[in-house]
Amino acid sequence: MRYLITSALPYANAPLHIGHVLEIVQTDVWVRSLKLAGNEVFYYCASDTHGTPIMLKAQELNTTPEELSKKYKKLHSDTYKSYNVDLNNFHTTHSKENKELTEHFFNSAYEKGDIYTKEIEQLFDEQKISSYLIDLLKVNVHLAEQRINMVMPVKFVEKPMMLLILKILTLLFLIQNL
Repeated sequence: MRYLITSALPYANAPLHIGHVLEIVQTDVWVRSLKLAGNEVFYYCASDTHGTPIMLKAQELNTTPEELSKKYKKLHSDTYKSYNVDLNNFHTTHSKENKELTEHFFNSAYEKGDIYTKEIEQLFDEQKISSYLIDLLKVNVHLAEQRINMVMPVKFVEKPMMLLILKILTLLFLIQNL
């Protein structure tokens, strides 16, 4: 069989926390088990470079969303490499390829009638809205998001031991559920 797999895309506005690492390591274990079983598997992930969290963090740091995203995309990629996660590709949601694929999927769904328009009322802060967010609002309605970030950043985790523990626990879970 052929599989196309991804993990949740972390916002490119902060270093990864242990929850991000747990998920991507567990997914990596699953991907590797599928490959060992003879399947063709493609594992892709990216830094999410769109949305309110990116805009607000960029404003806080007096930089552009694009510069902020570049910085954290590299940091995220380096973190995954340090945990030996075997991604086929790690990219960004702001890439040319992502734009082309997103437009293709959107247009296909729209042509089939799976997407429709509807007027809604939504609150927003006129002082904070920027051209960056306006472009996104043309296609999507973005609601205000609240995120609770874990206090324990990855850099304080004993990486080799944590990786071993996560992989063993995930393998035990997979074996139990075969």
